Parts: sequence; C-alpha cells; structure tokens
Amino acid sequence: MSFQESFGALDQELNQQEEETTLVYATEIKVVSACERVIEITIPRGEVDRYFDEQFNELKQSAQIPGFRPGKAPRSLIEKKFKRDVDEQVKRSLVTDALRAVSTSKLDIVPISEPTFDIDAYKIPETGPFVFEFSVEVRPDFELPEWKGLQIDKPVREVKSEDVDREIVTILAEHGTLIPIETPAEKGNYIEANIKSELDGVILNVRENEQICIKKSLVFQDGVIENFDELTSGAKEGDIIKTKITVSEFAKNIEAQGKTVDVTLEVLGVKRIELPELTPEMLQRLGNFADAADLRDFVLDKLKAQVTFEQNLRIRNQITTLLYVSADWELPPEMLERQAEREIKRKEYELTSSGYSAEYVASQSNLLRQNINESTAKALKEHFILEKIAEAENIVDKEEDREREIELLARSYGISPRKLKANIEKNNQMDLLRNQIIERKVIQQIAKHAVFIEVPFEFEVLDIEAVKWSVTGGDNKINEATAEDLKAVHKEAEYRKRVDPNTKNG
Repeated sequence: MSFQESFGALDQELNQQEEETTLVYATEIKVVSACERVIEITIPRGEVDRYFDEQFNELKQSAQIPGFRPGKAPRSLIEKKFKRDVDEQVKRSLVTDALRAVSTSKLDIVPISEPTFDIDAYKIPETGPFVFEFSVEVRPDFELPEWKGLQIDKPVREVKSEDVDREIVTILAEHGTLIPIETPAEKGNYIEANIKSELDGVILNVRENEQICIKKSLVFQDGVIENFDELTSGAKEGDIIKTKITVSEFAKNIEAQGKTVDVTLEVLGVKRIELPELTPEMLQRLGNFADAADLRDFVLDKLKAQVTFEQNLRIRNQITTLLYVSADWELPPEMLERQAEREIKRKEYELTSSGYSAEYVASQSNLLRQNINESTAKALKEHFILEKIAEAENIVDKEEDREREIELLARSYGISPRKLKANIEKNNQMDLLRNQIIERKVIQQIAKHAVFIEVPFEFEVLDIEAVKWSVTGGDNKINEATAEDLKAVHKEAEYRKRVDPNTKNG
C-alpha cells in the first residue's frame, strides 16, 4: 500500500479541482515503535486566518441577517451568528487539504493500513497555529537479504490418475447424502450430535444437530479434540460422550483463555455418506462441466495448482527464515489483533484459489486460530518481505489479475463471480486479493533466480474435521452481501468521502 493509497478517504472531487489549494504546513513524524508512527501537522495562523476569511467572505454574500440585504451585513454579525458552523467547515477544509497534500508528498514511510483519525477531537485555537495529528501503522524499515540464487527445496510430483480419482471422491462427498445406519460408529462415518461446553459448571456454548465426520482430530475455532476417532469409536444413538479441551490462549472469551473446558456430545444418530452419481445434473451443479472428462481435467488442474502452492509455500518459508535472523522488530499486539481475522480470510482465499477443498480450508482456518497472534505475525512479516521485493522489482497487480482471481475463487465456491465480488467489496477485502496476487508474482520472480533441489511431494490425506463453532462462544460469521447491502455500502461510502477524511476508498 502506498502512502497515497492509504489516504483513499480524501474526496476524489477535491483532488480533481482545476485549481488546487496551496496550503502552507509543516510535518513531523514521530516514531512510536517499529510499526507505528504519529504524524503531526502544523498549519500556521496566517493560513488558518486565510481560510476563515475565504469562508466568511463567501458566506457574507448569501447570509440572511434580519435588517440587512444579502451581502450588506457587517462581518461581525455574520461571525457571531455563524461562528460555530464556520469553525467546523474551516477545520474540515484545513484537515482535508493538509491530508491531501501529505498524501502526495514524499514521506519515508510505507503504511500498511488506513490512518486513524478523530476529526471531532481536533480544535482550532483562537490564536496560534492549528496543530493536529494522526497515527498510522507502517511497514518496518529493514534491509532485504540476498534473495537471488537461493537453494530451495522444490516439491515435485507427477499428478496420477489415482490422485484425480481420490479428489473426485472428496468433491462428491461435499454433495453426498447422509444415510442413517444401525451399526456402531467407526472412522469415516458421521455422528449427528448436540455439543455443549462448560467451564466450572457454567455453560459457555451449545451447538445442536451438528453433523461431524469421525476423523483423528476435531478442530473448533478455539480448541482441538485429539484422538476424536478413538473417542467416538463404537458410538451409537443415545450415547453421551464427555471429554475436555484446552482452550486456545487467543480465544475471544478472555476469561476462558488457556483453561480446560468440559465438552459433552450427545449422539443423536450414526450415519454414512452416500456419494451422488456423476449425472449431467450433478456435473452442472459441480461447475457446469460438459462431461466427466471435463471434470477430470478440472481436478487435474486443481491438483497441479496444489503442487505449485506447496512449492510457493516452501519458497516463502525459506525467504522469511533467512530474514528472521535480522528481523528483531516486534509487531504491536493491537496490530496483530486487528489483522488476525483478515489474515485468516486471506489464507482461506489463497487455499481456495489453489484448489483445496472447503473441508481442508476450514480445518486450516481453525488451526490458525489456535495460535492466532503468532501465525498472524509470521504472515505479516512474510508480506512485508515480499512487498519490499515487489517494489524493488516493480511488480504490480492489474485489474485483469483481480478479475481472474475472483473467477477462480467463484468457481471453487460454486457461486457467480459477480456475487463473490459484491461480497468481497462489502467486507472491504479487495486488498487481500491484491496482496495475494503481488505475493504470488514475487515468488515467481524469486523462482527465476533460485537453484532448485527436487524433493518428493505427497498429497496430504486430511484426517481433521473442522467445525465452524467456538467452544467458548462468540462465533465468527460474515454474512453475504445482498444487492441492497451493496447499494447501502456504496451510498454510505460516497457520503463519508464528502464529509469525513477518515474514509477509505473501496
């Protein structure tokens, strides 16, 4: 993100004026930490008075003052009657013009989020200069390691027919039918269960009628049941299964962080999954495939993308490992907390566009939450490194890159690109796609200069079941955007752009 991009809040109409206001101001950058800056702007009194004069002179021509024709009322009366309104207008004009000027200036910082303002707290003094400040999170200043000529392990695998067969079974399972069975549960079956979590006898959360596939681990958003397959082996309708979970230290329920919670599963039934046939209707449902061969080609491309993803991941890890030797800067806890959910969503986009199943994506998302601050810090540092290489190599994303990314995601999600784009815009996540594209291009650039050592790669056989549910409460859920939602968001954004310099362009 460039410094100008971080000030997307500035009114585009002001930026397109034929005559731009020339404002005299001074800027001081205060270093709070490696990733935090406070920018103080000082506007001399002469400039403040000039803005007041312009505003009052304009107001004088139209102000309605009893006993005076328009344009004839004394300025002292106008100032007395309209001072509060003019103070607010001048303040906003000064702040907006100053921020626009700062956004186009050459400041030696790279913002990573939009600046934090409190324009209502700014006050223009009766005498002296107008001074205000805002905070911004920035990329740490560091020297890049030598990234050309790295020796990198490159996972290599020829995707085989049996790999495609196995993946098609996984895809069909997502559209399968659960059939009740009378036999005791075994690994690979499903149990339908009510889930209840308690801490010291107090109920934290309840989940009813959850369909759970029996696998080695059951991963919630804030905890994991290990050996879940052994725990549920032989289960049947009416059984009560009790276990304990150690809550993640980063759970949203602060009082429960790191504590042991009692979890009870009431088994309502045991089921097996029946896969659907590959009928023309099912092929259309899976992604408008012309025939089974078309589906196999699509799956083959997905699996190749996963091999590429693993190769890229190895490159990322080796690059960042090299940097960590000298990367002794700390990321503020507040930044990690704000960026955590966005990093999880970015990871979900990345995995989905690389061809991983929804089941796998959900499991990785839940695993990330178990130690969210550490995983977010690692991801942000990786991004800082790759972004700095992108700047050095003039690597940028383009509109067609974003459209292609949305098409890939939409096909994996099974929805239209238009609907997905609306949802991404509603949740202000388009920059996540931009980051993903830039990072991928940088990795490709690094690969051109790398020395590869080929190592065998095996596709991961997922033995984790993920439930989008929090043991301690406070489940995370992002609603899809409706057409009405999107119109409302755009309408509000346009309004805020006119009146509030703390608004980011969509």
